[in-house]
Amino acid sequence: MTIAALDLNADRIWAVSGALGQSPQALYLDSSRPDLALAIAMVDSSIKVGRAALGVVRLTPHRVCRGFLPRLGEQCVWQLGGKQLQPDAAMALSLAKLQPLLMGSRGLVLAVPPYLSREQVALLVRLCQQAGLPAMGAVSRSLAAALSCYADHPSHQVGLVVDVDDHAFTCTIVRPTETEMICQGKRSVTALGLRVWKEKLLSRVADLCIRVCRRDPRQSPEADQSVFDQIDNVLEGCSQNRSVPVRVQATDWYQTLSVHPAEAAAACGVLAAQAAEVVKSALAWAEQQMSSPMLWLTAGAARLPALAAAIYARCSNRMSLAVLPASAIAQAAHSLAERIQAGELAPCFFDPMAPLPLQERTDTPPMLQFPQRLRQTADELI
Repeated sequence: MTIAALDLNADRIWAVSGALGQSPQALYLDSSRPDLALAIAMVDSSIKVGRAALGVVRLTPHRVCRGFLPRLGEQCVWQLGGKQLQPDAAMALSLAKLQPLLMGSRGLVLAVPPYLSREQVALLVRLCQQAGLPAMGAVSRSLAAALSCYADHPSHQVGLVVDVDDHAFTCTIVRPTETEMICQGKRSVTALGLRVWKEKLLSRVADLCIRVCRRDPRQSPEADQSVFDQIDNVLEGCSQNRSVPVRVQATDWYQTLSVHPAEAAAACGVLAAQAAEVVKSALAWAEQQMSSPMLWLTAGAARLPALAAAIYARCSNRMSLAVLPASAIAQAAHSLAERIQAGELAPCFFDPMAPLPLQERTDTPPMLQFPQRLRQTADELI
Protein backbone atom coordinates (compact mmCIF):
# COMPACT_ATOMS: atom_id res chain seq x y z
CA MET A 1 0.00 0.00 0.00
CA THR A 2 1.48 3.34 -1.10
CA ILE A 3 1.04 6.54 0.92
CA ALA A 4 2.01 10.02 -0.33
CA ALA A 5 2.39 13.56 0.95
CA LEU A 6 2.41 16.93 -0.79
CA ASP A 7 4.39 19.90 0.50
CA LEU A 8 2.84 23.05 -0.99
CA ASN A 9 3.73 26.70 -0.80
CA ALA A 10 2.96 29.70 -2.99
CA ASP A 11 5.62 28.90 -5.58
CA ARG A 12 5.87 25.11 -5.86
CA ILE A 13 4.73 21.61 -4.88
CA TRP A 14 7.07 18.93 -3.54
CA ALA A 15 5.90 15.31 -3.19
CA VAL A 16 7.09 12.12 -1.51
CA SER A 17 5.64 8.63 -1.75
CA GLY A 18 6.39 5.28 -0.19
CA ALA A 19 4.96 1.98 0.96
CA LEU A 20 3.41 1.83 4.40
CA GLY A 21 6.16 1.52 6.99
CA GLN A 22 8.98 2.41 4.59
CA SER A 23 10.90 5.64 4.10
CA PRO A 24 9.22 7.80 1.44
CA GLN A 25 11.12 8.91 -1.65
CA ALA A 26 10.85 12.21 -3.48
CA LEU A 27 8.95 12.13 -6.76
CA TYR A 28 9.96 13.89 -9.96
CA LEU A 29 6.95 16.07 -10.68
CA ASP A 30 8.11 18.14 -13.64
CA SER A 31 10.35 16.19 -16.02
CA SER A 32 13.62 15.70 -14.11
CA ARG A 33 12.75 18.19 -11.36
CA PRO A 34 11.47 17.13 -7.91
CA ASP A 35 9.19 20.17 -7.67
CA LEU A 36 6.28 21.45 -9.73
CA ALA A 37 6.23 25.23 -10.07
CA LEU A 38 2.82 26.75 -9.33
CA ALA A 39 2.61 28.69 -12.56
CA ILE A 40 0.19 28.55 -15.49
CA ALA A 41 0.85 30.16 -18.88
CA MET A 42 -0.72 30.43 -22.29
CA VAL A 43 1.99 29.46 -24.80
CA ASP A 44 1.17 29.14 -28.51
CA SER A 45 -2.56 28.82 -27.78
CA SER A 46 -2.03 25.99 -25.28
CA ILE A 47 -1.94 25.91 -21.48
CA LYS A 48 1.44 25.15 -19.91
CA VAL A 49 1.88 24.17 -16.26
CA GLY A 50 5.01 24.30 -14.11
CA ARG A 51 8.52 25.00 -15.37
CA ALA A 52 7.31 25.55 -18.94
CA ALA A 53 5.15 28.42 -17.67
CA LEU A 54 8.02 29.99 -15.72
CA GLY A 55 10.04 29.80 -18.93
CA VAL A 56 7.99 32.67 -20.40
CA VAL A 57 7.32 34.71 -17.25
CA ARG A 58 9.64 37.55 -18.34
CA LEU A 59 8.90 37.18 -22.04
CA THR A 60 5.11 37.40 -21.80
CA PRO A 61 4.23 38.22 -18.17
CA HIS A 62 0.66 39.14 -19.18
CA ARG A 63 0.10 35.50 -20.17
CA VAL A 64 1.34 33.94 -16.91
CA CYS A 65 -0.70 33.16 -13.78
CA ARG A 66 1.25 32.90 -10.51
CA GLY A 67 0.57 33.39 -6.80
CA PHE A 68 -2.85 31.73 -6.92
CA LEU A 69 -2.49 29.45 -3.87
CA PRO A 70 -2.84 32.29 -1.28
CA ARG A 71 -5.89 33.55 -3.22
CA LEU A 72 -7.90 30.34 -3.23
CA GLY A 73 -11.59 31.07 -2.88
CA GLU A 74 -11.27 34.68 -4.03
CA GLN A 75 -13.13 36.10 -7.03
CA CYS A 76 -10.08 37.33 -8.93
CA VAL A 77 -9.29 36.56 -12.56
CA TRP A 78 -6.14 36.20 -14.65
CA GLN A 79 -6.55 36.93 -18.33
CA LEU A 80 -4.40 34.49 -20.34
CA GLY A 81 -4.92 35.47 -23.92
CA GLY A 82 -8.56 34.68 -24.63
CA LYS A 83 -8.94 32.48 -21.53
CA GLN A 84 -9.90 33.62 -18.05
CA LEU A 85 -8.51 31.74 -15.05
CA GLN A 86 -9.52 31.98 -11.41
CA PRO A 87 -7.35 30.77 -8.48
CA ASP A 88 -9.37 27.59 -7.93
CA ALA A 89 -9.14 26.60 -11.61
CA ALA A 90 -5.39 27.36 -11.70
CA MET A 91 -4.83 25.16 -8.65
CA ALA A 92 -6.94 22.40 -10.22
CA LEU A 93 -4.76 22.47 -13.37
CA SER A 94 -1.61 22.10 -11.26
CA LEU A 95 -3.05 19.23 -9.21
CA ALA A 96 -4.23 17.45 -12.38
CA LYS A 97 -0.60 17.19 -13.49
CA LEU A 98 0.16 15.17 -10.34
CA GLN A 99 -2.63 12.64 -10.78
CA PRO A 100 -0.73 10.23 -13.09
CA LEU A 101 2.19 10.17 -10.64
CA LEU A 102 0.04 9.51 -7.58
CA MET A 103 -2.69 7.30 -9.04
CA GLY A 104 -1.46 4.28 -7.05
CA SER A 105 -1.52 6.07 -3.68
CA ARG A 106 -4.20 5.05 -1.19
CA GLY A 107 -4.00 8.31 0.75
CA LEU A 108 -2.06 11.54 1.14
CA VAL A 109 -1.70 14.46 3.52
CA LEU A 110 -1.02 18.04 2.44
CA ALA A 111 1.50 20.31 4.17
CA VAL A 112 0.18 23.83 3.59
CA PRO A 113 1.45 27.35 4.37
CA PRO A 114 0.38 28.64 7.80
CA TYR A 115 -1.14 31.81 6.32
CA LEU A 116 -3.95 29.87 4.60
CA SER A 117 -7.32 30.02 6.35
CA ARG A 118 -9.20 26.88 7.35
CA GLU A 119 -11.69 27.56 4.57
CA GLN A 120 -8.88 27.74 2.00
CA VAL A 121 -7.37 24.49 3.27
CA ALA A 122 -10.77 22.75 3.07
CA LEU A 123 -11.13 24.03 -0.49
CA LEU A 124 -7.64 22.77 -1.36
CA VAL A 125 -8.46 19.30 -0.01
CA ARG A 126 -11.63 19.23 -2.12
CA LEU A 127 -9.69 20.28 -5.23
CA CYS A 128 -7.26 17.42 -4.61
CA GLN A 129 -10.08 14.92 -4.30
CA GLN A 130 -11.73 16.24 -7.46
CA ALA A 131 -8.39 15.80 -9.27
CA GLY A 132 -8.28 12.14 -8.23
CA LEU A 133 -5.78 12.64 -5.41
CA PRO A 134 -6.85 10.80 -2.22
CA ALA A 135 -6.34 13.67 0.23
CA MET A 136 -7.11 12.61 3.80
CA GLY A 137 -6.13 15.78 5.62
CA ALA A 138 -3.63 18.59 5.94
CA VAL A 139 -1.07 20.01 8.34
CA SER A 140 0.50 23.43 8.66
CA ARG A 141 4.00 23.49 7.13
CA SER A 142 5.33 25.11 10.29
CA LEU A 143 3.94 22.32 12.48
CA ALA A 144 5.29 19.71 10.05
CA ALA A 145 8.73 21.33 10.23
CA ALA A 146 8.61 21.27 14.03
CA LEU A 147 7.48 17.62 14.03
CA SER A 148 10.40 16.73 11.77
CA CYS A 149 12.90 18.37 14.13
CA TYR A 150 11.28 16.80 17.19
CA ALA A 151 11.49 13.34 15.60
CA ASP A 152 15.26 13.70 15.31
CA HIS A 153 15.93 15.71 18.48
CA PRO A 154 13.13 15.16 21.02
CA SER A 155 12.98 18.22 23.25
CA HIS A 156 10.31 20.15 25.12
CA GLN A 157 11.87 23.51 24.30
CA VAL A 158 9.84 26.23 22.64
CA GLY A 159 10.80 26.59 18.99
CA LEU A 160 10.58 29.15 16.23
CA VAL A 161 10.08 27.97 12.63
CA VAL A 162 11.21 30.42 9.93
CA ASP A 163 9.90 29.85 6.41
CA VAL A 164 9.53 31.78 3.18
CA ASP A 165 7.74 31.44 -0.15
CA ASP A 166 6.77 33.79 -2.95
CA HIS A 167 3.88 35.13 -0.89
CA ALA A 168 5.36 35.80 2.56
CA PHE A 169 8.13 35.45 5.12
CA THR A 170 6.64 33.57 8.07
CA CYS A 171 7.67 32.99 11.68
CA THR A 172 5.75 30.48 13.78
CA ILE A 173 6.21 29.82 17.50
CA VAL A 174 5.65 26.18 18.46
CA ARG A 175 5.71 24.34 21.79
CA PRO A 176 5.62 20.58 22.38
CA THR A 177 3.52 19.08 25.16
CA GLU A 178 3.64 15.45 26.21
CA THR A 179 1.61 14.35 23.19
CA GLU A 180 1.23 17.28 20.77
CA MET A 181 3.06 20.06 18.99
CA ILE A 182 1.12 23.30 19.45
CA CYS A 183 1.29 26.51 17.43
CA GLN A 184 1.31 29.42 19.88
CA GLY A 185 1.53 32.26 17.39
CA LYS A 186 2.52 33.13 13.83
CA ARG A 187 3.32 36.16 11.73
CA SER A 188 3.50 36.38 7.94
CA VAL A 189 5.08 39.42 6.27
CA THR A 190 4.16 39.65 2.59
CA ALA A 191 6.64 42.50 1.99
CA LEU A 192 9.45 39.98 2.64
CA GLY A 193 8.18 37.20 0.37
CA LEU A 194 10.67 35.28 -1.77
CA ARG A 195 9.60 37.06 -4.94
CA VAL A 196 10.87 40.36 -3.45
CA TRP A 197 14.28 38.81 -2.69
CA LYS A 198 14.50 37.43 -6.23
CA GLU A 199 13.71 40.82 -7.75
CA LYS A 200 16.54 42.35 -5.71
CA LEU A 201 18.92 39.67 -7.03
CA LEU A 202 17.71 40.16 -10.61
CA SER A 203 18.40 43.88 -10.33
CA ARG A 204 21.85 43.19 -8.89
CA VAL A 205 22.73 40.83 -11.76
CA ALA A 206 21.52 43.46 -14.21
CA ASP A 207 23.72 46.09 -12.56
CA LEU A 208 26.66 43.70 -12.71
CA CYS A 209 26.04 43.13 -16.41
CA ILE A 210 26.00 46.89 -17.02
CA ARG A 211 29.33 47.26 -15.22
CA VAL A 212 30.90 44.45 -17.25
CA CYS A 213 29.59 45.09 -20.77
CA ARG A 214 27.39 48.21 -20.57
CA ARG A 215 24.28 46.29 -21.54
CA ASP A 216 21.16 46.05 -19.40
CA PRO A 217 19.42 42.64 -19.64
CA ARG A 218 16.17 44.24 -18.46
CA GLN A 219 15.93 46.00 -21.82
CA SER A 220 15.75 42.65 -23.63
CA PRO A 221 12.94 40.22 -22.73
CA GLU A 222 15.09 37.28 -23.85
CA ALA A 223 18.06 38.39 -21.74
CA ASP A 224 15.82 39.12 -18.75
CA GLN A 225 14.25 35.66 -19.05
CA SER A 226 17.67 33.99 -19.26
CA VAL A 227 18.70 35.61 -15.96
CA PHE A 228 15.38 34.72 -14.30
CA ASP A 229 15.83 31.07 -15.33
CA GLN A 230 19.10 30.96 -13.36
CA ILE A 231 18.12 32.90 -10.24
CA ASP A 232 17.39 29.75 -8.20
CA ASN A 233 20.91 28.53 -9.00
CA VAL A 234 22.24 31.86 -7.74
CA LEU A 235 20.33 31.47 -4.47
CA GLU A 236 21.52 27.88 -4.02
CA GLY A 237 25.15 28.58 -4.89
CA CYS A 238 25.46 31.70 -2.76
CA SER A 239 23.93 29.88 0.22
CA GLN A 240 26.84 27.41 -0.15
CA ASN A 241 29.35 30.30 -0.26
CA ARG A 242 30.41 29.78 -3.87
CA SER A 243 30.36 32.01 -6.91
CA VAL A 244 27.74 31.18 -9.52
CA PRO A 245 28.17 31.70 -13.28
CA VAL A 246 25.23 33.44 -14.97
CA ARG A 247 24.92 33.43 -18.75
CA VAL A 248 22.96 36.38 -20.06
CA GLN A 249 21.55 35.52 -23.49
CA ALA A 250 19.78 38.08 -25.69
CA THR A 251 18.81 37.65 -29.34
CA ASP A 252 21.93 39.42 -30.61
CA TRP A 253 24.42 39.34 -27.71
CA TYR A 254 25.45 37.31 -24.69
CA GLN A 255 27.59 37.82 -21.61
CA THR A 256 28.88 35.45 -18.92
CA LEU A 257 28.93 36.86 -15.39
CA SER A 258 30.07 35.53 -12.04
CA VAL A 259 27.86 36.32 -9.06
CA HIS A 260 29.80 36.20 -5.78
CA PRO A 261 28.00 35.55 -2.47
CA ALA A 262 29.00 39.06 -1.36
CA GLU A 263 27.04 40.47 -4.32
CA ALA A 264 23.93 38.56 -3.28
CA ALA A 265 24.36 39.61 0.35
CA ALA A 266 24.73 43.26 -0.64
CA ALA A 267 21.65 43.07 -2.87
CA CYS A 268 19.49 41.61 -0.10
CA GLY A 269 21.11 43.16 2.96
CA VAL A 270 18.20 45.48 3.76
CA LEU A 271 15.66 42.67 3.36
CA ALA A 272 17.79 40.39 5.55
CA ALA A 273 17.96 43.02 8.27
CA GLN A 274 14.17 43.50 8.18
CA ALA A 275 13.57 39.74 8.27
CA ALA A 276 16.01 39.32 11.15
CA GLU A 277 14.09 41.95 13.13
CA VAL A 278 10.91 39.90 12.60
CA VAL A 279 12.77 36.83 13.90
CA LYS A 280 14.17 38.81 16.81
CA SER A 281 10.75 40.02 17.93
CA ALA A 282 9.35 36.48 17.66
CA LEU A 283 12.26 35.13 19.71
CA ALA A 284 11.62 37.78 22.36
CA TRP A 285 8.05 36.50 22.70
CA ALA A 286 9.24 32.87 22.75
CA GLU A 287 11.75 33.67 25.51
CA GLN A 288 8.84 34.64 27.72
CA GLN A 289 7.82 30.97 27.58
CA MET A 290 11.30 29.44 27.90
CA SER A 291 14.90 30.68 27.78
CA SER A 292 17.11 29.68 24.81
CA PRO A 293 14.39 28.65 22.36
CA MET A 294 15.19 26.56 19.29
CA LEU A 295 15.30 28.24 15.88
CA TRP A 296 14.54 26.12 12.80
CA LEU A 297 15.06 27.40 9.26
CA THR A 298 13.30 25.61 6.43
CA ALA A 299 15.42 24.83 3.38
CA GLY A 300 13.86 27.78 1.56
CA ALA A 301 14.59 30.26 4.35
CA ALA A 302 18.17 29.03 4.67
CA ARG A 303 18.82 30.02 1.03
CA LEU A 304 17.96 33.70 1.59
CA PRO A 305 21.13 35.78 1.13
CA ALA A 306 22.52 37.36 4.31
CA LEU A 307 19.60 36.15 6.47
CA ALA A 308 21.64 33.76 8.61
CA ALA A 309 24.28 36.43 9.20
CA ALA A 310 21.64 39.01 10.12
CA ILE A 311 19.99 36.60 12.58
CA TYR A 312 23.38 35.74 14.07
CA ALA A 313 24.17 39.44 14.53
CA ARG A 314 21.00 40.00 16.54
CA CYS A 315 20.26 36.70 18.26
CA SER A 316 23.43 34.58 18.43
CA ASN A 317 23.43 34.24 22.22
CA ARG A 318 19.74 33.52 22.55
CA MET A 319 19.04 30.38 20.56
CA SER A 320 20.33 27.22 18.94
CA LEU A 321 19.74 26.93 15.22
CA ALA A 322 19.17 24.06 12.76
CA VAL A 323 18.38 23.87 9.05
CA LEU A 324 15.81 21.37 7.78
CA PRO A 325 16.49 19.20 4.72
CA ALA A 326 14.38 20.07 1.68
CA SER A 327 12.21 16.96 2.06
CA ALA A 328 11.72 17.20 5.84
CA ILE A 329 8.27 18.80 5.76
CA ALA A 330 6.92 16.35 3.18
CA GLN A 331 8.30 13.43 5.20
CA ALA A 332 6.59 14.67 8.37
CA ALA A 333 3.31 14.95 6.46
CA HIS A 334 3.86 11.42 5.13
CA SER A 335 4.22 10.13 8.70
CA LEU A 336 0.84 11.66 9.57
CA ALA A 337 -0.67 10.06 6.45
CA GLU A 338 0.60 6.65 7.58
CA ARG A 339 -0.98 7.06 11.00
CA ILE A 340 -4.29 8.17 9.48
CA GLN A 341 -4.25 5.17 7.13
CA ALA A 342 -3.51 2.87 10.08
CA GLY A 343 -6.49 4.27 11.99
CA GLU A 344 -4.41 5.89 14.74
CA LEU A 345 -5.50 9.41 13.77
CA ALA A 346 -8.70 10.83 12.34
CA PRO A 347 -8.53 12.67 9.00
CA CYS A 348 -8.49 16.40 9.72
CA PHE A 349 -6.56 19.66 9.37
CA PHE A 350 -3.78 19.52 11.97
CA ASP A 351 -3.66 23.16 13.05
CA PRO A 352 -3.05 24.70 15.57
CA MET A 353 -1.83 21.38 16.97
CA ALA A 354 -0.53 18.06 15.65
CA PRO A 355 0.36 14.78 17.40
CA LEU A 356 4.01 14.17 18.16
CA PRO A 357 5.75 11.37 16.22
CA LEU A 358 5.79 7.94 17.84
CA GLN A 359 9.43 7.15 17.09
CA GLU A 360 12.65 8.88 16.19
CA ARG A 361 14.07 9.06 12.69
CA THR A 362 17.71 8.84 11.71
CA ASP A 363 17.98 11.51 8.99
CA THR A 364 19.29 14.26 11.25
CA PRO A 365 19.04 17.82 9.86
CA PRO A 366 22.44 19.46 9.49
CA MET A 367 23.21 22.17 12.00
CA LEU A 368 23.90 25.57 10.49
CA GLN A 369 27.33 26.77 11.55
CA PHE A 370 28.43 30.39 11.72
CA PRO A 371 32.04 30.51 10.46
CA GLN A 372 34.13 33.66 10.48
CA ARG A 373 32.86 34.79 7.06
CA LEU A 374 29.30 34.99 8.42
CA ARG A 375 30.42 36.85 11.51
CA GLN A 376 32.14 39.43 9.33
CA THR A 377 29.05 39.78 7.15
CA ALA A 378 26.94 40.17 10.28
CA ASP A 379 29.15 43.01 11.50
CA GLU A 380 28.60 44.80 8.18
CA LEU A 381 24.82 44.47 8.50
CA ILE A 382 24.54 45.92 12.00
